[in-house]
Amino acid sequence: MASRIDPQQIQKKQLQKRIENLAEKQMKSSLHARFLQNCIESECVPDGMLLKKKIYVGKDFSDLQKSVDNLLKKVSLDICERVKSAHQQKVRQIGVEIESLRDTLKDKSGDEGITEFDLSVFERTEAKKNSILDKQNRKLKSLQNKSRTPTTPTPENSTVKPRPKQKKKQNKKQNQNPKQSKQMNTSAGKQEKTKEPDMNKPGKKPSKAQNANQTPQEE
Repeated sequence: MASRIDPQQIQKKQLQKRIENLAEKQMKSSLHARFLQNCIESECVPDGMLLKKKIYVGKDFSDLQKSVDNLLKKVSLDICERVKSAHQQKVRQIGVEIESLRDTLKDKSGDEGITEFDLSVFERTEAKKNSILDKQNRKLKSLQNKSRTPTTPTPENSTVKPRPKQKKKQNKKQNQNPKQSKQMNTSAGKQEKTKEPDMNKPGKKPSKAQNANQTPQEE
């Protein structure tokens, strides 16, 4: 014969599970608010909340880009402040809900039972809390080092790239067809050559100057 399930034990397990989940959410929201507060105090914005916008108006726009970056950073820090406040509000709301559920669980478990449960919840959340804290501290340190590094405009921001069509035209002029250049050299060579008259060719009369230079033959 199957053992009968106690409904109070089922309700007790459900309450414990609900409190454990809420305690973990409360811990994560609290750490997130703490991390954002440290970022605001260090004036460094997490990558996920940093607004970026590149401005292209000409060759030299580094001053304009710098002013836009500073403006966007101020807005990003204000967003961090609002998100931090939302997490803090969430922590308070979860705390109120946990206290209500805990009182109900205390009536079912007694003082000794609730004390043991509180200890188990603390140990479980504390282990996850330390892991999250280590990651957030490393991330904060990386953001602080990044914010201290001065940024210089890249060559792409300070100069205008030539169009690809202009490059093709320049290369076309420099790289002429070797057949065309060979034909030009051949035609130029032909023009420079002149034909010398062949005086011994039959049928052609000698000029008067040539007759005067000839000596009479002895009879």
